[in-house]
Amino acid sequence: MRLQWILPAVAVALFAARAFAGAECDGWGEFRGIRIDGELIPFSTSLHAPSPDWKQDAFSATQTISNTRFTRNGDTQTSTASIANNGLSYTQLVQDTAPGVARVTITATANRNLYLAGTYYFVNVPFSAYSGGTVQFLGNATTPANPIDLNERPFGETYATRKAPGILLASPTRKIELDFDAPVEIVIKKDALIETDYAMQDGLRLPVEPKKRELIAIYFPLATGNLTQGQSVKATFTIKASGTIDKTPVQFALDTAHPGPAFDGIGGNFRIQSPQDTAHIQYNMDNLRVAWGRVEMPLAQWQPNENADPASQPLADGPRQAMEMARTLAQKNIPFVISSWSVPNWAYGPSQRKADQPGGIQARRINPEKMQAIYKSIGSYLTYLKKNYNAEPLAFSFNESDLGINILFTPQEHAELIKGLGAYLQSQGLKTRLLLGDACSPHPVKFIDAALNDPECSKYIAAVSFHSWHDGTPEEFAVWGQAARKLNVPLICGEGGTDADAYRYAIIFQEPWFAMNELETYVQIMQYGQATSILHWQLTQDYSVLTGGRGGPLQPTRRFFHLKQLGLTPAGAPFLPLAGEAPNITRAAYGGAAKGYAIHLVNNGATRDATITGLPATLNELRVFVTDAKRQMAEINKVAVADGTVHITLDQGSLTTLTGGK
Repeated sequence: MRLQWILPAVAVALFAARAFAGAECDGWGEFRGIRIDGELIPFSTSLHAPSPDWKQDAFSATQTISNTRFTRNGDTQTSTASIANNGLSYTQLVQDTAPGVARVTITATANRNLYLAGTYYFVNVPFSAYSGGTVQFLGNATTPANPIDLNERPFGETYATRKAPGILLASPTRKIELDFDAPVEIVIKKDALIETDYAMQDGLRLPVEPKKRELIAIYFPLATGNLTQGQSVKATFTIKASGTIDKTPVQFALDTAHPGPAFDGIGGNFRIQSPQDTAHIQYNMDNLRVAWGRVEMPLAQWQPNENADPASQPLADGPRQAMEMARTLAQKNIPFVISSWSVPNWAYGPSQRKADQPGGIQARRINPEKMQAIYKSIGSYLTYLKKNYNAEPLAFSFNESDLGINILFTPQEHAELIKGLGAYLQSQGLKTRLLLGDACSPHPVKFIDAALNDPECSKYIAAVSFHSWHDGTPEEFAVWGQAARKLNVPLICGEGGTDADAYRYAIIFQEPWFAMNELETYVQIMQYGQATSILHWQLTQDYSVLTGGRGGPLQPTRRFFHLKQLGLTPAGAPFLPLAGEAPNITRAAYGGAAKGYAIHLVNNGATRDATITGLPATLNELRVFVTDAKRQMAEINKVAVADGTVHITLDQGSLTTLTGGK
């Protein structure tokens, strides 16, 4: 993770005034869809620059772009980026012109001579939403504009190619329309993309667990053929989205008879990287209930010389700041874990970076001959921290070693580390054990299997950890939770966040959809993983939940109040199942007679009424807190509970929390 620029305070007012509606775009310009009455009509977009034979295709997507910048001016959002290793840069302007309508201008520029089939813009819509529908070319198409049945082609085949000024996809519940200023050659294809995630194995970045995504692809050229250095091409068009908005009342049933693991509360990462971190940390510690923490162990600065005793050397700034942060957490009785992002140069083996590894990932291995020396270095750091700062972490990890940021282990090596380092720390009289996993995302669920199934590892594992980057699924969160319960240890989300590249376009943090997407992820981890804590990345300046600073006052953002409101969960309250089917609503419930109750409901759709049954008969009323585009953890009127049932309205784009019972 990296440093972000802090938004000026004036930006807060601009974003506070924005309604939770309109076009939603990621920082590099990819559409997420258009929101109407709180509900997202989903589709995605991307710019493509395929080779003349289409066998190679460079395109815009997260972690395939560079030089990224995102800005907003009222109803217009602008994204600029370069497609990595391709030589094509672009600027996209998206303006909300009416409810459900966005005007798009995309300009692409060649930074060198490019030999291409063309420069194309893709609009992808989920096939499941249009499987019973049709597509129709609009206006003066080159052939008759009869509707085409979207079910009539197998996946991988093209429906049709027409030169037309527009196209309409329609199903009984959804419509997407594209309108151009002049006719263009439009291709519509029934496609099935295989989305592949990656994991590190034996020094290579290898594909794992491919997922099939069925979609309808609409694409058209900004230009066909090659581009010369400095040449720009452009397209302007309008996207219209409409559909039936789901406002159906929903019902949930609370199950107090089958409690699960306790939730301690929201935590945070405190990796010190900037002089501005101190003020952000102080604000968050003063104004949030921080339940867990994570600090850095800067081993490279702790012991740069293999043959020197680090405990007898002057303490460098990095270790000193990290140890002071650990002491702050210990003084507040906040449990914390400690992670190392690197080791001293003397401990690395030869570089094994491969061409297909993501940029910025070193994925270096520790020299096996130096492993015992690294154990000793880690132990000396923890001993010094305990003796001089009166702080002892619950567990140690090498950060994201499944992917190699920046130290790489195979699953079996991860298991051997847990046994070897765990035994060494125990021999030194240290309580610190190991984190199982601390993986880069929820996806590499197999990374922990070797250690999970090795009985010798279990006595050295203090907690299971994964990071929430890159859109985990409920099924993946559940697997991590099951692993923790198998070992009878806490599950923590060691780094909470949704977009690991967001520091490149930090204003995206102020977009309402970004805050809601992050919140939805956290509550899903609570609901399906039954985590003990989620450690937000970070409660420092990096990826901050605050704005201002740099001479001005710090101000809390919506993301801050999401964390604060989740902190209303009674500390140590057990998880309670909350059954019910409700698209666009994520929920998690906790409580018991000794602790009281908290029910969190995230409505990422339209306003609707909700009924919750199964509440204890002793409850007569519940307090209600709401955070949305206009309210910041505002307490509204209490709601009555009758015969274990409560009725409440869930406003669009909101976090609603019900508390009471103690």
